[in-house]
Amino acid sequence: MPVCKTHDELIRKETVLYYTKKANTKLAEARPEYRKIEMLIPWSQARMGKFE
Repeated sequence: MPVCKTHDELIRKETVLYYTKKANTKLAEARPEYRKIEMLIPWSQARMGKFE
């Protein structure tokens, strides 16, 4: 999904932190910027049951 450069950088940083600390964090707490757009991302929609 295309995002501006600033949000791309934020989401990439969140992703690295999330996957290095995954056992101790919740998605909502660890990835707030990603959570803002997850409903627009196909694999997130599939995870939420929107595609079957």
